Amino acid sequence: MLYRSHRKTYKGICPCVTATEMLKGCASDKRRASRFYGRRLTINEMAYHMGLDEVPSKWLEPPSEWIGTHKQWINQVAEGLGNGVPVWAAKAFGECYLP
Repeated sequence: MLYRSHRKTYKGICPCVTATEMLKGCASDKRRASRFYGRRLTINEMAYHMGLDEVPSKWLEPPSEWIGTHKQWINQVAEGLGNGVPVWAAKAFGECYLP
């Protein structure tokens, strides 16, 4: 059953946030958030689009067991944010399938 008609885009709302938004951005793919903003996203912008107010400060510091640079750690956090399902989408999917 279709509850509302499909729309490819919604005015004023950025499209998907991918794992590479902060690292690479993309000037040609209109389906990505970096194209919507016209620049690479910050890590806090990625977190916002995933339903967080900002990245928790503990996420920004690598654990003592981490073998790698700080920049590599931040890239891993950004990749996790970009590959996740936004809180609002997960909530909507869950509500659709509640008995």
